[in-house]
Amino acid sequence: MPQFRVILTGTGMKMRDGCTGFATTRFVKSDSEEEAAEKALAMVTSAAAKEPVFLGAGNPTLSIDTVSRIRFPFKRARLERGYTLIGPGASLEDAVRLEREAASS
Repeated sequence: MPQFRVILTGTGMKMRDGCTGFATTRFVKSDSEEEAAEKALAMVTSAAAKEPVFLGAGNPTLSIDTVSRIRFPFKRARLERGYTLIGPGASLEDAVRLEREAASS
């Protein structure tokens, strides 16, 4: 089964430290890009609901930024749990750029 790298964003939040959202990457196995996006959205929805940093910040509005098939799955650059938070003075584009760079290293 093909493996995909999905970069997602979460916006519309108000975290205690002034962060307003995040970008994150998830790796999923699925038969299509569409199914990979759906699986990644479900994973992040579930994880974000339990994540202490997001408590009281409101539910994020999740969006798919990128879905790409991984041709060499042994090159996974990082674990699939972290978030690049959008802090004061940063933008959503900054967070997505960092996720893309981490995914390509």
